[in-house]
Amino acid sequence: MSDAVEDWLELRAKDRCDLDYWLMLAQLQRTVAIPARVISQVGGAPELFRASGTEISELLGTKPSVLKRMVQIEVNCDLGRERRAFVESGASLVTILADEYPSCLRDLNDPPPCLFVLGDLDLLKSPAISIVGSRSAPESALMDAEDLAARTASQGVTVVSGFALGVDGAAHRGALREGATVAVLGCGIDVLYPSGHESLRADIADRGALVTEMPLGSQPRRWTFPKRNRIIAALGKGTVVIGAREKSGALLTAGWARDLGRPVGAVPGDTRDARHRGALKLLEEGAHLIGSADDVLRMIDMEPGDAKPATPRRRPNLSPHESKVHSALQGDPQQLDDIAAAAGLDVRQASTALMLLEVKGLARRLPGGRFSRLE
Repeated sequence: MSDAVEDWLELRAKDRCDLDYWLMLAQLQRTVAIPARVISQVGGAPELFRASGTEISELLGTKPSVLKRMVQIEVNCDLGRERRAFVESGASLVTILADEYPSCLRDLNDPPPCLFVLGDLDLLKSPAISIVGSRSAPESALMDAEDLAARTASQGVTVVSGFALGVDGAAHRGALREGATVAVLGCGIDVLYPSGHESLRADIADRGALVTEMPLGSQPRRWTFPKRNRIIAALGKGTVVIGAREKSGALLTAGWARDLGRPVGAVPGDTRDARHRGALKLLEEGAHLIGSADDVLRMIDMEPGDAKPATPRRRPNLSPHESKVHSALQGDPQQLDDIAAAAGLDVRQASTALMLLEVKGLARRLPGGRFSRLE
């Protein structure tokens, strides 16, 4: 080790704040998993990095390569950039030593030592249900997920999901209609992923919470999503699977829930559609049959009367055209021409009203040019 590096390391005690060490620990966790119990045992990330090589070896039974990686992180981590990225993200850092850390995550064998959270920290400790499914789920499953999440959230239960396209996104949107949601990311809190969820991300940050254990700037990788799934399962009192194939990542989340001793439920779908077979397999294996929000509550030992209703969302003001179109959106999804005829408007007027209803969260555009009512 060069003299310059040794001199730099000597400055750490007076030049770095505790936050710097936790940011370095998050970066370290990408390649070297330091157990949360060890971090708690030594008293936190600052104490871990300040410990001698002998002390760390005694704690971890570690190999020289691990010690080398810790030194590399200290020397190479651009703390100025890390601090700026953290501040610009607007996130909070919740460490395993903090009172705000969700106790449900401690049930994991490998709880994340620190979490980056954007939004309402209190939601991480609220009664929650995890709703997951496939990115390629059929439209019927997306509608089921959105409706179930909305009705469950209306009872004061937070809906947790993985912020992916498909069922996850539908569950988040439904929950936001009536209550709150937590999105667990498979990337850094400052990384905008997936494409197409920008407005949903903003809504969740404003009325829910985004959470990840991944360090700042982390791009999504194949391995980050299975790792994320354990947090989804742990945050919920139970997990519901909708529209999942037999090899869907949603089944991994269900597996984590079972390992944690938490109930698993599934929403049945068309037995002829391979996109439902994962959920059907769970039902064959004894998962709870979920057909309503009441089923969800009972699965997690809450009677509907025990749940605290969410504060009703005040309905947006509607123009006369918007009111007519909203009233016309009854039953199954409809084509624009049919909606316009039912509302007594021309197609241009109906199209404009539908666009505004979408913005207000009262209508939804579906594949094939169809529209459905959300409230």
